[in-house]
Amino acid sequence: MKKLLLTVLVAVTTLIVNDCYSQSTIYHLLTAERSPKGGTTKTIILEEGINKGIKILVITACQSGCTPAMYTYQDEPSSTLGKKVYFTTAGIYVMQYDDNSFVSIMPTKQLGKGLWDKFVFSNFYSQDAAKVQTMTKAKVEAYAIEMSKQILAPSTGPASKGGDGLYHAAVGVKFSGKSYEELTITYEEDAVKKIITQLGKDASTDNYMYLSEFSALIGTDIYTNSRNHLNEFIYVDKPGVLIWTKYKGAGLGKQEWGKYDLFNMYAMDKQVSRGLLTSVEPNTYGEGFEQRLK
Repeated sequence: MKKLLLTVLVAVTTLIVNDCYSQSTIYHLLTAERSPKGGTTKTIILEEGINKGIKILVITACQSGCTPAMYTYQDEPSSTLGKKVYFTTAGIYVMQYDDNSFVSIMPTKQLGKGLWDKFVFSNFYSQDAAKVQTMTKAKVEAYAIEMSKQILAPSTGPASKGGDGLYHAAVGVKFSGKSYEELTITYEEDAVKKIITQLGKDASTDNYMYLSEFSALIGTDIYTNSRNHLNEFIYVDKPGVLIWTKYKGAGLGKQEWGKYDLFNMYAMDKQVSRGLLTSVEPNTYGEGFEQRLK
């Protein structure tokens, strides 16, 4: 744990003229944390501001001479939850609790990638010392779990228009050692009807060709990867929601869907793709979905 916390301490670069910070504020801690000067501390200094155009939170564990820890503002989770969310690549989130308090947690899962249930580290920071006295570790973690639940809640937004655009993957798509959370999808209906998927600006594209016979049989547009040996298919579940599948064996029409086969969801609405992670059991997608894949 000591080594883990040390990795969080990141030197803050020199601020340029346009960068600014809010006034430094002392926060009281529920649990004492290690001080870079040795021993532990029950107070820290928090500063919110902008560094090179990026919103950040800087935490310092002593009055002077300490290397601060810098956390980056997370735009989309903050907007979705209605609470400020900061993150450091060491895996720690600092999330707004109320107007003058934050929770600091290190979950075993990334926010939005599953319901939180275990924490490597958790703490509570508040400007109000009396509020700290009424807080407990259990309350901190219960709050964090509730935030992880809210971000996975079903979408309440309007129905997606579908068609060309940016889609969000429920599970990161791996390509050349990288994991992509988003992909661009383009529909073409010229001489050959197909879907083109692209992971990032520099990643190669995949062509999925329309299967008219299977589409008519099932009542849903189905496309197959032009590299037939991959046994990969895309189902248009509804406008703006696509289901990607991969059969480990012979492919669609030659075998039934099995527990070792894979699937993913691509949705224009990020909340729709997130909802897949908690709404269904592995290898299913809603009532009747397995039957539609057989």
